[in-house]
Amino acid sequence: GRQNREEPQDDSDEHAPASALIALPPDALARVCAYLETRAARRLHASAKVSARALGSEAWAAVIKTNHGGLKLRPKELEGAKAHAALQTLHRRARSARMRSDVRRHTNPSAGWGLPGFHGLATDGGVDEGDATYWCDALFRPEPWLVYSSAVTARPVLCAAAYLVVGPGDATINDDDAQDRAWMVERMEKAGLLFDDAGLDHLDSEPPDVVAQTFAEVTRVMDDQGWLHELVRDVHESRRAAVMARVRRKRDEIQSRPPARRPKPFAGCELQTCDGGNLLVNDHVRQRCSPALTPCAIATAVVIRRPTNYSCPCAVGVVFACRRHPTTSDIAQSSRLARVCRASDAAASILMAQTEETTRVELPRSLGGGRGRVVQWDPSVVGGNSYRVLVDGRSVPVLVRRSEAKRITGGDPFDLPGFGVATLSYENAEGRVWDVKAGAAWAAADVYPIAAWAFKARPEDERRITGEHGQLRAPLKRPVAVRGLVVGLLQAEDRMREFRDAHPEPNLDLQFVGVEGYAYP
Repeated sequence: GRQNREEPQDDSDEHAPASALIALPPDALARVCAYLETRAARRLHASAKVSARALGSEAWAAVIKTNHGGLKLRPKELEGAKAHAALQTLHRRARSARMRSDVRRHTNPSAGWGLPGFHGLATDGGVDEGDATYWCDALFRPEPWLVYSSAVTARPVLCAAAYLVVGPGDATINDDDAQDRAWMVERMEKAGLLFDDAGLDHLDSEPPDVVAQTFAEVTRVMDDQGWLHELVRDVHESRRAAVMARVRRKRDEIQSRPPARRPKPFAGCELQTCDGGNLLVNDHVRQRCSPALTPCAIATAVVIRRPTNYSCPCAVGVVFACRRHPTTSDIAQSSRLARVCRASDAAASILMAQTEETTRVELPRSLGGGRGRVVQWDPSVVGGNSYRVLVDGRSVPVLVRRSEAKRITGGDPFDLPGFGVATLSYENAEGRVWDVKAGAAWAAADVYPIAAWAFKARPEDERRITGEHGQLRAPLKRPVAVRGLVVGLLQAEDRMREFRDAHPEPNLDLQFVGVEGYAYP
C-alpha cells in the first residue's frame, strides 16, 4: 500500500556486472567503501554474492556513513544480512525524501514544517514573562499556534532539542479535531465576513481548543438568532441542509465535551544554575536522552519560520547539528556554543549585510531592456544558470554563466567568523539561508554549525503591501545525521514601537526551526 508507494523498489543496480573490487583484501575493501555511492555499493554486494563472498560489517558501515550524513550504526545492526537490509531501507527513504523535496520546491517552496520528532530539552533564554505557553519546546513543534518567546535579553539565546521520535506524554498537544479543523476554520472565515470580524480570519494559528470553542459559540449565536443558514450560503443548494446538520452536530459535540485540559510540556521543566548561568530544562526529555538510543534523523534541508505578528521576531540565527543527544552542558554559559554565539556580532552583521544587497543589472533588449534589481538566484532553473531580476514590478529570468550568477547575487562562499564558510543556499523576498561548512576547529566536535539564516529588515509599509509569510526553507549541500539540534538565536528585529510593546528591550521570538529528511530506523 502506502509504504510501497513512498519507498519504491529499485533493484536494477544489483544485476550489474561483477565488480573487480571484490578481489581486494577485506581491510582495503573497507577503506574503499568509504568512497562508494549507494548504487555502487549495492553492485559490489551483488558481485560479492556471485563469488560467495559477502561484504563485512566494516565495509557496510563505511558505505552507510558516507552516503547518509555520517550515520553510525552499532555492530549488531550490521551483522549478516542486516547490513544490506539497512542500506536498502536508507536508500529508499533518501530517494523518497528527495522526491518530496523536489515536488515542494517546484510547487510551493514555502510549504512544509519539517521532520517531526524533535522535543525541547533546554534553553538559556528563559520564557517571556514566565508564561509556560512560550517554552522552547514550541520552537521545534510543527503546530502553527506554538511560538517560542524568550525572556527580555540583550544577548544571544540557545535552545536545544533531542530527536526522540515519540516524546514524553507531557510534550504532546492532542488535536481532537484534526480532521474537522480545516473545515471549522473555513466556516469561521465565512462568519468573519458576515460579522465584519477580522479576528475570525486567523483561527488557523490558534490552538485546537480555541478553534473548537469559537466555532461552537459563533454557530450557537447565529442559530439562536435564526440566520445560521447564512453560514452555508456559499454551499451548493443541494448540500446546504446536510452542511447545516453537520454544523449543529459538531457544535453539540463540542459543547458536550468536558473542560479542555491542554497538556503542558512546560510542566516538567526546572530551573538549573550551571556555570553561573540559568538554564530551563525539561527533565522528562532529559531522562529519555541516551547514547544507547538508535533513532536518528538524516537532515537534507532546514526550515525556519518566524511569527509575523510578534514585536521581536528573530532576524539572525544559526542551526547546529548534534551527532548525539544534546545535553545541558552543550548550552551552558562556559560551553563552546555559548562563547561563539556571545561573540557573534561580526557574524550577525555580515549576514544582515548580505540580505541588504541590491545588485542592479542591465536587461538585454530581447527581454524588454531596462535596469533591474536582482531578487533571486534559482539553481533549479536551467541547470543552475539562471537568476531573476525585478523590473517595474515584474520578475524576469535571465540566463547567464553559473559563475556570473553566483557573483552578482552574493552566491560566492564567504567566511563566517567563529562558525566556518557560508555559501548561499536559498533566498526569497524575506531573507536568505546559507549552508555552513564548519571550520577545522569544529572537526572533532559532537555539536557543530550546519546552516545560518537572516531575515531582511523591511519597512512596515513594504510588509503590508507585499505581505509576509515568515518562512525560509533551504536544502543542505550534503545530508547530515542528527540526534538533536541546537539553535542559536543571535539577533532580533525590533518592532516594539509598531506593536506598542512596553518591554524595556527586545526579546527573541521564533516560531519553528526544523529539518526535512528521513529517519532511521
